[in-house]
Amino acid sequence: MESFVVTFRLESHYYDNDALNIVTLVEKEFSAEDLDSLFDLLEDMETLDALDDSVVFNEDAESEPDEVNVEYIKINDHLGKVVYQDEDFIE
Repeated sequence: MESFVVTFRLESHYYDNDALNIVTLVEKEFSAEDLDSLFDLLEDMETLDALDDSVVFNEDAESEPDEVNVEYIKINDHLGKVVYQDEDFIE
């Protein structure tokens, strides 16, 4: 098994007030046989649902966000080398 660090972009959406929306990056470590196996794991909704999305809940809002978008934007291998990067992501 190989270790990977996946960077996720989480974004909350409050439909009534865009000013409450929050965007943040979260890193999580995963183990997988190879990069293709990791991609399969990341496509599983249960994997994404296991992420703590409360980091994009705005404490000034009266309720939780209407929607939280989660996408993986970068993957590093166990040596720190970038093995995948979303072409829309700019550091």
